[in-house]
Amino acid sequence: MIGRVLQRDRLLEAGFDGRPVFAGDDAVAVLLDPFHDHRNAFIFATNPNGAEFDALLTDEGREFNIDWRGVWEVRARRTEDG
Repeated sequence: MIGRVLQRDRLLEAGFDGRPVFAGDDAVAVLLDPFHDHRNAFIFATNPNGAEFDALLTDEGREFNIDWRGVWEVRARRTEDG
């Protein structure tokens, strides 16, 4: 089940577990490979609404652990230019 939550003048989307859904929106993601083994990575993603998503990728990206929670903060905003 996917729901939408209105917060003031912006629309946030959330999945059934309260994590954001990025489908249909601009987003940027950063993958960090701290061991430089090309098999594991931490992923951090956000969109212009400031939604945060993180996960742990293992086994060359075949395993996707969304229960992993990183400690990070994002600030985003929309401007007249985009």
